[in-house]
Amino acid sequence: MIVPMIGFGQSKKYGVVAATSMNILYAGIENPISVAVSEVKHSDLTIEVDNGTVSKVKDGEFMIVPDMPDVICNISVYVNDGGVKESYLRSEFRVKRLPNPDIIPRVKDTVVSVPQLVNQSFSSKIFNFDYPTRFRVRKFTVILISDKREEITVNGAHNSARANSRISKFAKGSMVVFTDFKVQLKDTDEIYSVPGSFKYTIK
Repeated sequence: MIVPMIGFGQSKKYGVVAATSMNILYAGIENPISVAVSEVKHSDLTIEVDNGTVSKVKDGEFMIVPDMPDVICNISVYVNDGGVKESYLRSEFRVKRLPNPDIIPRVKDTVVSVPQLVNQSFSSKIFNFDYPTRFRVRKFTVILISDKREEITVNGAHNSARANSRISKFAKGSMVVFTDFKVQLKDTDEIYSVPGSFKYTIK
């Protein structure tokens, strides 16, 4: 996809900066872009950004990792013209925060036996998304409803020993709710609060 750009100098060369997948960039993850300037060798091109970092993948292809969402990322292309670094192109990209991922429970039936629900675990991903992303479930809350109501905070993606111990004593008709999920984008400090809950009834 070709995006708007600004050219510099009086050269008749033509260049493009294109997002490989979309016309926007996402903060915190690698966004592939391609760069080409006619009549210029790839080795004579330098790419810089003002929101995040850039790394070269191979000739004409780069990875941009924007730092801040909702802040424009200007991608500047420089050409080595006889040893002189000439500013040649500048393209503006919108930077967005990743959409909230979905929570995927290991146990999907809503009416379950105690052995089914003990050791419940969760994973997380964004469905129908063009960029590869990996998330880790870092925290969630278990609400136990039997003869009394109890809330247990669990760290990680798997039910805790304390929660499993309580659930193992539940009788028919007792309820367990998993909610308040916090997930982390892999290799970043970005934490997402994912709305929704999963309600189970013991059979």
